[in-house]
Amino acid sequence: MQKKFSLIVVLLTAICGYATAQSISNYTFTSPTLAFTNISGGTSPTLSAGTDDEGYFNAIPIGFDFWYMGTRYTSISASTNGWLTVGVDWTIQFALAVGGGASFNAGSTIQNIYGSLTNNGTITSSGILNFIPATATTLNMGSIFSSTGLVNFGGAGAITLSGAPLSFNDVNISNTNTVGFVGVSTQNVSGSSPTNFSNITVTNISNPGVSIQSDQNLLGILTLATNVFFDADGSGNTSVFTLLSTDDDPTGDASVAILPAGSRITGRLTVQRFMTKEGYNNTRIYRYISSPVQYGTVSDLQNEIPVTGPFPGTSICSGCQSKASMFSYNESSITDSNGNGVIDLNDGYAGFPTSSNNEILSPGTGYALYVRGDLLSNTSWDLRGTINTGNIIPVSLPVTYTSSSVSADDGWNLIGNPFPSTIDWNSSNGWTKTNLGGAIYTTDNGSASLQYATWNGATGTNGGSRYIATGQAFWIKANGLGVPALQTDEKSKAPGTQATFFREGTTVDLLRITMRQGAVRDEAVIHFRPDATPGFDSNADAWKLKNVFINISSLSEDGERLAINSWSALTCGISIKLDVDQIPAGSYLLVFTNLDSFDSTVEVTLKDQFLDQLVQLTDQQQYQFNITDDEHSYGSERFLLKFNKRSPPVDIQVSEGILSVNYVSGIQWYLDGLSIPGATQPALAPTETGTYSVVVISNGCILTGSLEFLVTGISESWLTGLNVYPNPTSGEVFITSESGGINSIYLVNILGQAIDEIQLERTDHRQKEKFQIEKNASGVYLLKIITDKTTYIIKILKE
Repeated sequence: MQKKFSLIVVLLTAICGYATAQSISNYTFTSPTLAFTNISGGTSPTLSAGTDDEGYFNAIPIGFDFWYMGTRYTSISASTNGWLTVGVDWTIQFALAVGGGASFNAGSTIQNIYGSLTNNGTITSSGILNFIPATATTLNMGSIFSSTGLVNFGGAGAITLSGAPLSFNDVNISNTNTVGFVGVSTQNVSGSSPTNFSNITVTNISNPGVSIQSDQNLLGILTLATNVFFDADGSGNTSVFTLLSTDDDPTGDASVAILPAGSRITGRLTVQRFMTKEGYNNTRIYRYISSPVQYGTVSDLQNEIPVTGPFPGTSICSGCQSKASMFSYNESSITDSNGNGVIDLNDGYAGFPTSSNNEILSPGTGYALYVRGDLLSNTSWDLRGTINTGNIIPVSLPVTYTSSSVSADDGWNLIGNPFPSTIDWNSSNGWTKTNLGGAIYTTDNGSASLQYATWNGATGTNGGSRYIATGQAFWIKANGLGVPALQTDEKSKAPGTQATFFREGTTVDLLRITMRQGAVRDEAVIHFRPDATPGFDSNADAWKLKNVFINISSLSEDGERLAINSWSALTCGISIKLDVDQIPAGSYLLVFTNLDSFDSTVEVTLKDQFLDQLVQLTDQQQYQFNITDDEHSYGSERFLLKFNKRSPPVDIQVSEGILSVNYVSGIQWYLDGLSIPGATQPALAPTETGTYSVVVISNGCILTGSLEFLVTGISESWLTGLNVYPNPTSGEVFITSESGGINSIYLVNILGQAIDEIQLERTDHRQKEKFQIEKNASGVYLLKIITDKTTYIIKILKE
């Protein structure tokens, strides 16, 4: 009869300080591994048992007794199969190794394994196996690993599973790090109840590397190595592998990481989309969704959310009407299709589906879904199918442009995130964007009747972000400059980045204006950036889409109402109109934030032209105002924002007696406060001592600079030995120097431009030079005479 053995005596004798009943004399120091090996000839297995840092017992003889806490445990007896059966709970502090042909039967006990595992034999358990590594650990499950009890993977370190296919009756993943699958053969994940994996990585290159043979769940990220296959529904195509979603503000979504070349997820999986039950209308609101899987059907969606309309298979539910509750969007519609008497972007909605509830949600297409939250216990949904991938060919998102008489209403396309992962609109890779605006817009109905969140690539309003959640639809506007196109691939993914489902670095020179009435709010942004202009810029601005209740926007230089209004870099002063339009009478609040993004040279003021009040703004400033029946109390003429930047003075450079500025136009020079006629060029040659100043008009700014300048000049009477005559002259000019030393002479016009160089006849002593000016127009000219010691500027008059 096989006897039972407990290692806890060996381990805890040293760890806890208990003494054994007998002395141990036959031991050797070995590696920190609890090892079982099958000894040929039917003798007992050899046990190497680690106790602590001081030593490890080896070759424990048959019949050796261990005592622990007054209880006697008998060591291994002879066994022809080399089995070790453990009859009590114990803890393996180090690694566990089971040799070829040997077996480890944990029985129905609780086994705590804190180290790594190497199984080349057989491990079975009907109790509880706790794998609790303190650091990143590999568990080689070997050729046979079978548990009909509970297996817990926990601890602080990531766990990598290799070796045998996994067959668990019940598994719990309390480890919040990563469970990895490595090896060269398929590993089957199975069990009687679903396991909630935190993160999974697969490098096993077998086809498939991992096969899900029973229902399993993922909370985090599934990451595949190059050329790795992951079978999501098992050999019978019936297993359900679910990407869980647990929140939407911010999202708590499982995701599939960027799929590298050659990797594939085969079979169908289920992707969840958590949606909070909310909405101003008794929790009935529109949500804007997209499908992260291929072949997702309306009938699948109806398992969670009723979809009604005039199509076969419409949902039948108490409190549901028969009218359409789900819509696609047709950009090409330019007629008053909704019959409200106005042709605008709302005319593009069309009921979906049209033929039956077996219609497929097209990948990359956005849909408006009416959610009757008051009739549902929860408003989350999921779709099942093969996931959309972009590592073979990019996914094309449907965008068009149809021209009408109102360009602001043209080119709007409702598209959707096609992947089971958050995507990044700002990603430098993964996108092909042709003839499209740079902003995205997301419809949010959570706390107000209807509101739009925007993101222009640098900043957002109303919570708009660069990150687009799994299952989220959003708006993009084609700019009408040509045929639009939009494609995305795996590189646009941002797996694990949780966004807001609706619905970065510090941005400088940005003002955010929030308009509030109670809990209802709207936002507008004004941003100064070098790549923008005062007009509408499709790469930097975002259109204002009308909310139902509160609307605030600002006007571009050409009068367009914008949610995000980007202007060129702020250099001096600019005025921008705010627009508060289509708002009922009442009391409202304006809140101004992000003023700390401007440097200390910028002052921002609000002019209330209705009340004739001027308010200097500071960060977090609030301004309360009332809208009345008076038409001047609202609209785009009431509020004016003024941005004033104290500009640095113009830098006047001096070189060889010439003044210059680093501007090319809008220039006027002054001497002692009086303008110099014709002095409008970047350079000026001073003719007399005084205060020289310059005024430059640049980008609407008036910039100034000045300096005192002493003219070093001579005439016939100023310096003996250097003469210029005749002056005035009608043609010929003579220049003499009694001592020589003249190196060069230039004829300069009054604007500081050298128009001629005088050819010199050099001598050792006395110099006499002459030149003709008769062909030059009448007026004042300068002679720039450069000698060995200095430079002289002499004014001459051509008659």
